Amino acid sequence: MLDIGGGLGQISFWLAAMGHEVTYNDMSRKVLEAAQVSATDLGLMESIYWCQCPYQSLSREELGTFDVVLSHALIEWFAKPEDLLGVLSQFTTRSRVLSLTFYNHKALIYRNLICGNFKVLENDFVADPGSLTPHTSFEPK
Repeated sequence: MLDIGGGLGQISFWLAAMGHEVTYNDMSRKVLEAAQVSATDLGLMESIYWCQCPYQSLSREELGTFDVVLSHALIEWFAKPEDLLGVLSQFTTRSRVLSLTFYNHKALIYRNLICGNFKVLENDFVADPGSLTPHTSFEPK
């Protein structure tokens, strides 16, 4: 399994703990190192193959293909999100199992309705510059 944009590694850890072969990727050295500390604490450090580079630098020739490719909460951060899909598809096997999640603008609206944050909904959406909420969310259709 390939986890592109693996962040702090929670999904990679879960999969590795179940016995899956996992390749983790993140472009941030700092984030990867934090994930490796957690993996060490969980006894999973040696169960995961670690790649620190932008997703565009990943090589099918080096890594091969995977039964499952994951990219969670990554695509919405790119100016050209369609470029990520091409890279992800090159790593999938014939079964083409791709787990892709994204920040959904409708979910933001729904969450604020449930929480009663009606004043938040009266204004245009603006992400807090210090948060992990992307500045561009997708409008599912």
